[in-house]
Amino acid sequence: MGVPVQIGPLKSSVDIVDILVACHDRIRRFSDSAVRLAHADASAADVSEAAARIRYYFRASFPSHVEDEADTVLPRLHGLGPDIDDALMTMERDHDDHAPTLS
Repeated sequence: MGVPVQIGPLKSSVDIVDILVACHDRIRRFSDSAVRLAHADASAADVSEAAARIRYYFRASFPSHVEDEADTVLPRLHGLGPDIDDALMTMERDHDDHAPTLS
């Protein structure tokens, strides 16, 4: 059996907070793009291409983010304190509230 090969840069540690902040930044950027696209004065081809990218993000990447938060963040933080539990409930409520709009 061969030796595993590292693909990409080696990283000694992963900061989950940085990862979550980056994910939320992407959510904001794609949301802002959708709003700007609705008011854009652009060709049909450009609008179609941009809309396809936005749709893909919210159909593929965003659900994975929500699932990751529910499956990894929530169980690890739940029960650590009332403020944290309140924030987790807000997170779950936000995800539930966004679901109809995204579908």
